[in-house]
Amino acid sequence: MKALVTGGTGLVGSHLCFHLLQKGYGVKALFRKQERKALTKKVFSYYDTTNSLFSKIEWVKGDLLYIQDIEEVVRGVDVVFHTAAMVSFDPEDAEKIIRYNEDITNNLVAVLKEKHAQVPIIHCSSIAAIGKPTNFTALINEDIQWTDSPNNSPYAISKFLSELVVWRAAEEGLKVSIVNPGIILGPGFWNEGSGKLFTTYLKGFPFYTEGVNGFVDVNDVAKAMILLTENKLYSERFILVENNYSYREIFNMICDALGKKRPHIKIGKLASEIFWRLEFLRSKITGAKPLITKETAKSAVNRTMYDGTKILKKTHFQYTPLAQSIPIYAELLKKEMS
Repeated sequence: MKALVTGGTGLVGSHLCFHLLQKGYGVKALFRKQERKALTKKVFSYYDTTNSLFSKIEWVKGDLLYIQDIEEVVRGVDVVFHTAAMVSFDPEDAEKIIRYNEDITNNLVAVLKEKHAQVPIIHCSSIAAIGKPTNFTALINEDIQWTDSPNNSPYAISKFLSELVVWRAAEEGLKVSIVNPGIILGPGFWNEGSGKLFTTYLKGFPFYTEGVNGFVDVNDVAKAMILLTENKLYSERFILVENNYSYREIFNMICDALGKKRPHIKIGKLASEIFWRLEFLRSKITGAKPLITKETAKSAVNRTMYDGTKILKKTHFQYTPLAQSIPIYAELLKKEMS
């Protein structure tokens, strides 16, 4: 059985490639930049010391913005895992991210519908694409409907619109499953996304916030996506959240694993609002990307909790406790930095 992984040089995509190959799948991986393949190779080195699996990836250079590239890469595959997406909370990228994430999903789905209608697509979305009830203390599940709000970030909007594309395809007969992971923690991409948490606290960072969010191990996301297609659980969505943690809990676990002092200076709502505004000004003056944006500052102090148990009830899936995986990932980082 051959699988196509879009976003094969990203955190989820690289881990997905590894787990698919480990299970005996043939793997095609789409990439845009040659240098990004080194990140996937590094991820493989964490789990496959002989490096025998990485060489089995069939790499295809292409861009999901171009129909002809998609037509080439989907030829001969039995299932598509769509993990490619632009991730940014920089307000400068707002229009670009909404347009890009919707367009690449629309193009991929269009080709499948027209020429490969029998091929299922497992779409990696995000908890950002799920609506938030007015009562933020409620446990959010798959039944919550999206609500238009000025509080929705461009990234959230882009993932919601991408989901709409996939749901429309399902109504037209395509086999689809959607996963909505929480904040994904995993190794290898230390200078991107949540990977920065490890490198930031490795340097010694004294600040913390007390917002709450759902978190999940990257390997669990990859395994869940494979499980859904193997169990043929189509026309459904699944929140992937091992547990809801305060950011302080996660930061403490990371610091303990890295052997660093726990953060001890609390950043409250007012301080976070001042901080993102200062960062916005700094980015305008220097041209550098802001370290924190309005959206990330808001997320860091909000308490939003998710119910990730649906997949446990429908399959034999079990989550990996982050208290177990964070120390492993911290050790990998320390070895790389030593």
